[in-house]
Amino acid sequence: MKIKLLSASSCALAVAGSFLLGLMGCGSAGIMGTGASPSANSAPAILTVTDAPLGNILSAMVTVSSVTVNPSGSGTPVSLLTSPTTVELSGLNGIQEPLEIGALPMGTYSSISVAISGVSVTYVDSTGKTITASATVASPTVNIPLNPALSVSSTAGVDLHLAVDLGSSFSISGSTVTFAPVVTAAYGQIDSEDQGQRLIHVSGPLVSISSTSLVVQSADSGRQFTFTVNSSTHFPNGMDATSIPTGTIVHVKGEAQPDGTFLALSVAIESGEANDGQDGEQSGDQDENQNNGGKGIVTAVTESNGVLTSFTFVPREDFGDVNSSSPLAAMVSSTTAFVIPTDALSAGVPANSFTAASLFAGESVFVTGAMTTMGTLNATQVTLSGEGTKGVLTAMPQGSGSDLNFTITLPSMSFLTTYTGMTSLNVVTNQATDFGDGLTAATLAADPAGTSLEVHGYLIMTGPKTYVLYADEVNTMLTDSQED
Repeated sequence: MKIKLLSASSCALAVAGSFLLGLMGCGSAGIMGTGASPSANSAPAILTVTDAPLGNILSAMVTVSSVTVNPSGSGTPVSLLTSPTTVELSGLNGIQEPLEIGALPMGTYSSISVAISGVSVTYVDSTGKTITASATVASPTVNIPLNPALSVSSTAGVDLHLAVDLGSSFSISGSTVTFAPVVTAAYGQIDSEDQGQRLIHVSGPLVSISSTSLVVQSADSGRQFTFTVNSSTHFPNGMDATSIPTGTIVHVKGEAQPDGTFLALSVAIESGEANDGQDGEQSGDQDENQNNGGKGIVTAVTESNGVLTSFTFVPREDFGDVNSSSPLAAMVSSTTAFVIPTDALSAGVPANSFTAASLFAGESVFVTGAMTTMGTLNATQVTLSGEGTKGVLTAMPQGSGSDLNFTITLPSMSFLTTYTGMTSLNVVTNQATDFGDGLTAATLAADPAGTSLEVHGYLIMTGPKTYVLYADEVNTMLTDSQED
């Protein structure tokens, strides 16, 4: 097991193919959860989860049964998860999703224990076939030393990250899949993090909303989270906090604040929206069919006389009557709307570039509609969704300021290579791109060929066998030499 302890200023890890369990300093106003409440003798904390992109994995459902922080000496371990929680890791692509609020009593902690009780994975094998399998969990409990030890001496929130390298954790031999967690750790304080490290994302049904706050229920963990809303919160064109019906599936991009609350930076509608950012109109009546669907990777497209009639996709998140990590069939008609979300437009995706004619296997989408039979969905709306990958710079980035373009070489086992034949990917950034781990547009522009990066954004086919990823997040990635 590789152990790499990073400095406090490097809290947001960028580990190849990893998921991350983090504890962010945060007050109880920032989240509605079921964990222990902070007191005068403890520091508030939030349990969050993320991963880094992994080549051929389409879905990875991991059940975390417990997370405990172990004190130095003879003290009592502190549990930060009140009940087993199943999360889908591959779809997060390096972004953080909160799981549950917790608290760390004052004291000194020397290690963390993570117990994993079940793993189901959907992946692309070497022949291009999509396989869903249950993994054998080897070494189900992993103990990660904290060196130096974590000292909690005030009520100020701490930021503790555990990163499990999924690329090294999965072993596939024939039809046998084994999951043996490989873990790294880092910790720091929320007020020392840059903006990219403090970003969180939650997708799910909108529980309530007002001019000052909103509550969304995570489609992943089922937990409810509260975000502050203010004049800087971006809503879809023509909408505000008073015009989004409860029950609407939304994607909230937020930022942990130094005082421990969550601020909603943007709210994107993922169901029932006629066109987010293109015509900005939505019916005030929420069609319940719009709340059936899922978000995942397209695995095949079917055309008739050159017109898209259906496609299959593997849901990484599911809503309503959809409940499967196996491929689903989405039926497409002339009334199916293809939508570019506001965040994608901000990242530089050209308007009208995502259509039925441009959909391809390997693209990430959010599909809503009505279930007809088991495994079949009549799609009323298909929304472009974010996806991520890791790669190595082929040359120094070109451009100026925050408007950069560069090419990365993809991992040999990337599903993008399997589906599209691409071995390298063109990436562009702009002023809306977030940079993590101390990376900036200026430092990225100076990075030489061979630099390992992790990119997240919106993938578009711009021409026959020509693709561009418009990045909304770019992080550096630890190499093997950096981990030693």
